[in-house]
Amino acid sequence: MPLALFPSKLTAEHFESAYPVHWDSELRQTVRFWLKDLKNGMKPLTLRTIQTSRERFFRYTLILKDRYGYETLSLPDCLNLKTIYAVISDFPVESYSNRHNTFYAIFSLARYLVQIGDLEESYLAKLKKFRPKRVVPPKRTVLRDSERLEALRSVIIPKNFKNNWSYQIARAAVETLIQTGLRNTELCDLKLKHVDLVNQRLSVYLGKGRKNRKVGIPAGVIPILQEYLTYRLQRPVDSPYFFLNFENEPYYLVSLGRLIKKLSILSNVKITAHGLRRTFATFNAEQGRPLHLIQLALGHTDIRTTQEYLMTDEEAVIDAMKNW
Repeated sequence: MPLALFPSKLTAEHFESAYPVHWDSELRQTVRFWLKDLKNGMKPLTLRTIQTSRERFFRYTLILKDRYGYETLSLPDCLNLKTIYAVISDFPVESYSNRHNTFYAIFSLARYLVQIGDLEESYLAKLKKFRPKRVVPPKRTVLRDSERLEALRSVIIPKNFKNNWSYQIARAAVETLIQTGLRNTELCDLKLKHVDLVNQRLSVYLGKGRKNRKVGIPAGVIPILQEYLTYRLQRPVDSPYFFLNFENEPYYLVSLGRLIKKLSILSNVKITAHGLRRTFATFNAEQGRPLHLIQLALGHTDIRTTQEYLMTDEEAVIDAMKNW
């Protein structure tokens, strides 16, 4: 089954359908119960995390089918340690996310089988040996100066978008990332009831680590969100989501990623959605905002994580010290 046929948005009915035709009945039933456990078990995960595990496992089974020619794929086929090692090893070393997410999906399924008594716990110990290690340092993008930040903003103009709705959502989404430091998943999951423009605050429910928090909305982004909301409430759909795409569906992570990539190319400014989160942290730290407040805004449990977000290079330190 082509990857394009897999739903990109995880909904309730996907727990009961949309399974590849080359899976046998046992594999289908096992995956169905595994996903339900991820959603409703003792330690439920966010739908975004479940979606990633689901899609990566589906892709893994497609690789098995294409490589080994399975007409019908079984659960033992998927859990063969030699096969798992071969597939994970074939991903380029630069593609850490592919290797990591594929491993995590398989490990999550195996851990579920151990919990229900269908797999020996010793299997997990063997599987852990295949946990991918990062070889190439992660690419960390950030806009360290206002000039490049304004260059990015300057290309968010109507003529660069196919319709006014695309422009409105691009302007609102990017400015929200820049000025609030939300994660890309948190932005896509925002509901209308979570955004309070009158009191300048928004609520993040079940963010990373399933933690809730509230953050302020800077005055500069309020008019942009108000204009967006005027168009948003005119959409002919009864949806709780704050950000919708042109088809009136929740704004997907992949859509946000494509938007940032497009703006990056147009402005010749290298940046990602997560890079805008780092930009928020770096700019506020350099403006003298207390680190513990930045930590709370970002939703970090450990302040050391916040410190790692502050992308201040040696040249910036040297320039600052000249005025000490």
